[in-house]
Amino acid sequence: QPVTRSQMALFLTRALKLPTPTDANTFHDTAGLDPSTLAAIAAIAKAGITIGCNPDRTHYCPHQPVTRSQMALFLTRALKL
Repeated sequence: QPVTRSQMALFLTRALKLPTPTDANTFHDTAGLDPSTLAAIAAIAKAGITIGCNPDRTHYCPHQPVTRSQMALFLTRALKL
């Protein structure tokens, strides 16, 4: 099964033990997600692992699958490579 961008946020937050920010509504398209997913997306945004999925950085696209290039960028930023 493909991994969604929401699932990737959860994987990275748990693996890296990232702190959860208090302001969890970072992107315009994440309202309505469960609190743990919302917090994970905010955590990877605050850590600089993601900048979103659109040019103006206002959307995360939580239900879209992670592409190979996105996966590479997530891991490069997360592991500071």
